Amino acid sequence: MFLLCSFRLATGQTSQAESLRIKVYAAVNNEEKLQALLNYFEEYHSINRDTLDVYGPIVKELAATSKNQRLKSLAELAYANWYYRWGWSDSSLAFIEPEIAKNPVDDPATRDIYFKLNRARAMYLGSKSRFAEALDILYSILPKAEQYNDTLTLGLTCNTIGSIAIARQQPIEALKWINRAIVVAGNKYRHLQVLAPAYINAGYAYASLGKMDSASYFIENGLPICRQIQNLNYVATALRIQTNIYTAT
Repeated sequence: MFLLCSFRLATGQTSQAESLRIKVYAAVNNEEKLQALLNYFEEYHSINRDTLDVYGPIVKELAATSKNQRLKSLAELAYANWYYRWGWSDSSLAFIEPEIAKNPVDDPATRDIYFKLNRARAMYLGSKSRFAEALDILYSILPKAEQYNDTLTLGLTCNTIGSIAIARQQPIEALKWINRAIVVAGNKYRHLQVLAPAYINAGYAYASLGKMDSASYFIENGLPICRQIQNLNYVATALRIQTNIYTAT
């Protein structure tokens, strides 16, 4: 018996998110449905919060009956990101912190989950202006990402450190980390999810320094990447920065 009802919601989500949602209904058992839902929740930045309200409890219910520890940990992350979208960062932290010890970084089978959980933890702390705690986590991730040659995690972590520097009104420090993220990303297709936010952050940092030509360059080159990877949060942020640039000039 499947726990998932056949909801058909008319939402403004991206075609990528919608294609992942459709796969939920093609799954043949609860385990496959849970995996499909977790893939769908990876797009949480581009999914309406009301839609997450529909699927979030189903993720939790399916995970509770699953015997797959990997899926159970990722379900806690999905649930945490759902709460994060509503601004409930303290609850998000409560969901994921117990899962970190269950997913050691030295185990290849759990390493990616370890990095995901810790980057999410730093993000939730940063959203509460607990910057010192967030940076402690991010700085601890860097040598591990380098040790295991995880360039995706390395790039995302460098960019997040840059984001915190921007929040602390330190644009020069921010650019040091953002540029490192861009270098790490290179021209690899799988690293577009690094380049998109890095270009946005670079545009914001240069705008903060009054260097509008450089700011425009990064936003104009970053926006197509944001649209390509279909991250609505990135697109909206880039457009806001672009508006500020136009206003200032």
